[in-house]
Amino acid sequence: MRVLFTSSAGLGHLFPMISTAWALRAAGHEVRVATTGPAATAAANAGLAVVESCPGIDWEAEVQRIIEQNFGTEGFPAAQPGQPRPDSMASAGVMFAHMADLAADETVRQAALWQPDLVVYDLTDATGPIVAAKLGIPCVQHGFGLTNAQELFDGMLPHLTDTFTRLGVDGLAEKANAIDVAPPSLEGELKGISTRYVPYNGGAVLPEWLSGPKERPRIVITMGTAMATHVGLNPWRAILDVAVDADAELILAAGSMDLSELGELPPHVRTIGYLPLGALLGVCDALVHHGGSGSTLTAVDAGVTQLIVPQGADQFYNAERIAKRGAGLSAEHEGVTAEQIHRLLHDQGIKTAVAEVKAEMAAQPSPAALVPHLEAIAGH
Repeated sequence: MRVLFTSSAGLGHLFPMISTAWALRAAGHEVRVATTGPAATAAANAGLAVVESCPGIDWEAEVQRIIEQNFGTEGFPAAQPGQPRPDSMASAGVMFAHMADLAADETVRQAALWQPDLVVYDLTDATGPIVAAKLGIPCVQHGFGLTNAQELFDGMLPHLTDTFTRLGVDGLAEKANAIDVAPPSLEGELKGISTRYVPYNGGAVLPEWLSGPKERPRIVITMGTAMATHVGLNPWRAILDVAVDADAELILAAGSMDLSELGELPPHVRTIGYLPLGALLGVCDALVHHGGSGSTLTAVDAGVTQLIVPQGADQFYNAERIAKRGAGLSAEHEGVTAEQIHRLLHDQGIKTAVAEVKAEMAAQPSPAALVPHLEAIAGH
């Protein structure tokens, strides 16, 4: 069986599909990934064969142009305590529709040459259903968190009319099923084939300090791989202002983002570049983050408490579900407080809920158990 995975360029959209792709490869099936930008490099680094879906196109420039067109030169509006949520979903639909339009022709061409039996597409990617419609093959939507992204797809469709006409399809192929990685008690919206979320964040040579003894509890602070550069330093400042006096080592996982404007940091604050979040959280006690799906579920898998500071997209939904389950805290309305930081380290009720959801996640079927389902959908 040949399976084509399609993904937007966002790493948070690609990474949850890596374990599924590996499971198919381990079962003897052929896998290719059609994507662009950083996701193309990341998929290749994960040992998968990749075809470039947007050859000759500066993906980052296109994304920046769409962001500025919808939000202005300031970029995505950051959430502010006590203020209405930023309305980013409709404009995000415009952006994802534009990227699908840019990727559709080459992805269809590559797929027609390779002749896959099945398409697996990331939750927000319209290219996969376009390929499935053109080739007349089944497609499966792959979740990456708790939302079903229906609002995003509804926002995309009006902007794909010309794409459908150009490629000679009536619209998006209807999905045959969905792969749902949400633990049931977190009330995920996608539904479909329940599958364990297996964190994948790339690889790295782990630094020596990560395996050394801890002198105090560790709290990781991150704004993710995509949102960090758009929201600026304000969320980092707000978190540090209330967390700096906590009896904990603070790990600022900033990736490539420059935090120098935060000024001189206390000795118990450590700034690091990229490290796989799963490996990092395995030796830490809590996570303060933006609420991206990957960060949210990786924290659950690691069994650490979390405080979500949502900025946009599905992050508000993730914060609500985690807070409702009691497996963490949300800072949407009041902003981050010192009391919340204290509770992350000492609230036994939160720790108990985290352990329960972690056990629930571990009991879900592994990605290997997906293979027979996908074979049946493809008719193999």
